[in-house]
Amino acid sequence: MADTVTWINFLTTRAGQTVSAWERAVFARLNRSVQGLRAVQIGAAAIDAFEQSSISHRILIEDKALRLEENDLRHLVLASPHALPIESESIDYVVLPHALDKNNTDTKALLDEVMRILAPNGIVATTFFNANGSWCWLEKFFLSTPLPSDARAISVASARTDLSLAGFSIEGGHFGVYGVGRQTSVPHALLPTWMDKAGDRWWPTMGNVAFLYARKRVNGMTLVGKSAFRKVRLPMGSSVLAHKQAEADQS
Repeated sequence: MADTVTWINFLTTRAGQTVSAWERAVFARLNRSVQGLRAVQIGAAAIDAFEQSSISHRILIEDKALRLEENDLRHLVLASPHALPIESESIDYVVLPHALDKNNTDTKALLDEVMRILAPNGIVATTFFNANGSWCWLEKFFLSTPLPSDARAISVASARTDLSLAGFSIEGGHFGVYGVGRQTSVPHALLPTWMDKAGDRWWPTMGNVAFLYARKRVNGMTLVGKSAFRKVRLPMGSSVLAHKQAEADQS
């Protein structure tokens, strides 16, 4: 790619606005079903991944100072995503918009930190540029691509493997953004193109953006039903016989 396209510049383009709109929508769909007390977003401050979330305590982790809008409900914390100043197992929900596909991301260190701060059965959700998307194919043929310069598209298989190796159990995902949305008269509103409608039906895995969410599973014993606490009734006289047998064994 001839020109350098930063993430901020990318979000001002129609391609970036399409990505942002789709990601806010796909996060919002999951947010409606996620319950908890505390949530953390790591990076990509321009995308509010907590729309329609019932979780009121929202933390945004960034490694550089920035200014949020007055009506933004996220609390900004400056920290490295690889060393979060958060207590272990204290967070119910973590979102990672484009945290895995940044060039300087240490994926293992990042996911290990997410695993550490997540409470048992907590949810982690992430979006990333899909290596099998049409924008990446343009780049392979030395054509212009709208992808930001500091991003590296990754395959869904690779993202699933990274999450699984960190100890997460994949629960679902989506593909999206097959083309650039058409502008409407409403500011920041984009209509899906025929490629979005056809792609979602005929070639879903070739979406330019992928979304995955997973759960932190903790191995342990689970007691199920009343039978786990049911007292065993001995036949009459059994306790006396058992006591006499114990005395005989001791002598």
